[in-house]
Amino acid sequence: MSAAFAAASPVTVLDSVAAPASTAAPAPAAPVTDRVALTWVDPDALPTEAGPQTAGFELLPPLRRPRRRFDARVVVIPAVAVVSLVIAYVAAMALWPLSAVEPTVTAAEATALRGTSADVDWPSDGTGAVAIEGFTPATSTGDADQLASLTKLVTALVVLDAAPLESGEQGPSYDFTFADRSEYWQYIAGNQSALNVPDGGSLTEYQLLQGTLIASASNYADRLAMEVFGSVDEYTAAATAWLDANDIDGVTITDASGFDRGNEATPAAIIALAEKALANPVIAEIVATDSAELPGAGVFENTNALLGESGVIGVKTGSYAENYNLVAARTLTVGDQELTLLASVTGQPTDDLRVSETRRLLEDVATEASVASSLAAGTVVAGVTTAWGASSQLVTDADASLLLWNGATAQTEADYELGEAREEGATAGTLTLTGPAGSAEVGVELASDVPGPDLWWRLSHPLELLGIG
Repeated sequence: MSAAFAAASPVTVLDSVAAPASTAAPAPAAPVTDRVALTWVDPDALPTEAGPQTAGFELLPPLRRPRRRFDARVVVIPAVAVVSLVIAYVAAMALWPLSAVEPTVTAAEATALRGTSADVDWPSDGTGAVAIEGFTPATSTGDADQLASLTKLVTALVVLDAAPLESGEQGPSYDFTFADRSEYWQYIAGNQSALNVPDGGSLTEYQLLQGTLIASASNYADRLAMEVFGSVDEYTAAATAWLDANDIDGVTITDASGFDRGNEATPAAIIALAEKALANPVIAEIVATDSAELPGAGVFENTNALLGESGVIGVKTGSYAENYNLVAARTLTVGDQELTLLASVTGQPTDDLRVSETRRLLEDVATEASVASSLAAGTVVAGVTTAWGASSQLVTDADASLLLWNGATAQTEADYELGEAREEGATAGTLTLTGPAGSAEVGVELASDVPGPDLWWRLSHPLELLGIG
């Protein structure tokens, strides 16, 4: 049965299995058929010849990578470069000049130099005023008093403003008749100062001004006002406008001669009028004249008894009833400065007293004008601070003297320039003090050393050092 099964069932795959020992000898192997185990494979589609041999390759990486060689230059060169840059930066910042971070200079608040107030012993009667030209006058009162013939200063100023004359020029001529001579006697009868006129003759504008200012002739003042303005009323309107235009307060003008009691002015205004008069070359020349001679009037003297005394150069007298007025000016040389001093009195009981009181006031102000205010050497004028916290002060290197009368204050103009200087005593510029009567310049220096910044500040503030911070 076994042999028959073997003959009927040829083995194609598992023909290596051994038969049991009890069986007979194996039968011859059956021939191989075309049957295969992978039934879905088409035998005809399989190649019958071997293809070309392909290059072999490893499917897995080697178990150990090859060891790379370390290059020290990769670390050393950058490190050296960094160190070099650091050294260069430190050296540059340590040696960099401080020109871009100069110290800050701040002016001291107490630098201003101020003079003391005038100390004047005023007249017992009336009013008084003293002044140095350019300074604020010192006055006994702010109340107005009667001007009397001091009014003629206004008349001359307003006439010359409307009909100006050059020095040496006579101006237009005005004719006079017997009627004008008769009018002269009416002025005398009215207790007014007057000068006679040339019957059938003429007087120029300049000559009328001479009679008005030297002899205080009221008829000459009225004639000027009428010739130039048409009437006394027109003149008073022009005078008021002129006073306003010239910022002279405290003056009331009601006529050209000063005979009317309504002509008034404060002591400060009288000083201002005198300064204006002296600033006009024509008036200054006339009021400095001791005497003059005119047709019809003859020779007449200046009514100002102080003229020519102790450098007195004018200006004008006035009186009404038993009240006497005077404003006078004198020159005084102090050092290399020539000053003009002024004094006025009104309402003095006598002619002699107005002269003596005015003289005394001029002497008093001359004494005060000789005493200058001083800014002492070593005065702190500014503070010095730096960006790195160091500080010092600027001080004057010498005394500076300046006339600052009656409380005047000097204007200061600083020109501080430290440059590269940082040592005590180093020159740091100048300070100029300017007052109403001149100026003074004084040097400025460092009061102490200004230490430079330390290395850490330099290293931590490069932008400031380079001037771009």
